[in-house]
Amino acid sequence: MNSIMHPLHHGAQSIPAEVRPDCITALERNAGRLAYDRQDLEFLFTVYNRYVAPKGEPEDPNCAGCRTKVIGKMRQYANIWQNAGK
Repeated sequence: MNSIMHPLHHGAQSIPAEVRPDCITALERNAGRLAYDRQDLEFLFTVYNRYVAPKGEPEDPNCAGCRTKVIGKMRQYANIWQNAGK
């Protein structure tokens, strides 16, 4: 079996299992909305910056491109967790 993990799976696995349900809830609560609830957005950025972003290179929630990147990655991570049974 290939021991090299895809970067997307590596990011998903770097977030602790106990935090994942809250991430999924925040994503589901905002699904279909044009703008994310500020609290949910800040939570997702905190998780991403703490566990996924390279050290010293946090993403900025005030940056539109950063929001697109972080929300997109977190959605992909949630999909991985859900398909793996969390």
